[in-house]
Amino acid sequence: MSQVSEVCEDCFTGALLPGEPTGSMTSIGSQQAYYKPGNAPTDRKAIIILPDIFGLASNNHQIIADQLAQETGFDAYVLDYFNGSPPVDVNQMLRYLPQTPGIVLSTWKKLKFYWTLLPILPAIKANRPPVLSNRTTDFITNLQKEKSYAKLGVVGYCLGGKVAILIAQAKLIDSVVILHPGGVEPDEARKILVPSSWVWPEEESQLTPQMRDEIEAALKEKSDNVAFESKIYKGTTHGFASRPNLTIPEIKDAYHGALEQSAKWLTSTL
Repeated sequence: MSQVSEVCEDCFTGALLPGEPTGSMTSIGSQQAYYKPGNAPTDRKAIIILPDIFGLASNNHQIIADQLAQETGFDAYVLDYFNGSPPVDVNQMLRYLPQTPGIVLSTWKKLKFYWTLLPILPAIKANRPPVLSNRTTDFITNLQKEKSYAKLGVVGYCLGGKVAILIAQAKLIDSVVILHPGGVEPDEARKILVPSSWVWPEEESQLTPQMRDEIEAALKEKSDNVAFESKIYKGTTHGFASRPNLTIPEIKDAYHGALEQSAKWLTSTL
């Protein structure tokens, strides 16, 4: 699947979370990351959040990092694998698009989306999942050189979910949470080597219910019996866990549910 075909209207859809981050930026090797220390330093465990296509520009992932650090007690990082230049500017977030299932976009809104997409296709290609996976691998390697964490977990949202799947196929981390990653092939899931928690929206334009069932079947059929869990959040579409419209009750509940699922999984598997 090409990097362009993995981008849809929902990748640009969303809202900004209220509040301000309470952590700070830090340098790990040659890369920058947002850092929020946990409240259980003796655990020597850390979470690395891989952001969606908006990167660190929206503050959403930093606010999520603050919440996960508080809930788990672990240090939390948000990797700036776009090097300060995410493919989509936060001002291009399409707030007029629906965040609930079953709504068909008008022709005008579809044209508006494609008009937004065309100029940034080169940036999307330059930041495709294998490229971001290499940058993430470098970050993890340098982080362990500096910090020597006993356990590492990765949490990936949207595009970051695709990257998280690639990272979980190597013995770099100990657990992974994958949230609405879009188009995923069963073979990709089959190659995951660590415990995985999956967060799915009810409606995903890049993933049919049949494809989701095939992914879950692939995880169940794995001969290494690596633990996994999977949950569908009703009343949601792609992006709800990182760019939720909190004025919609179903979206608000699902957002908090996904956070709780992530925190519980990381606490139990790290």
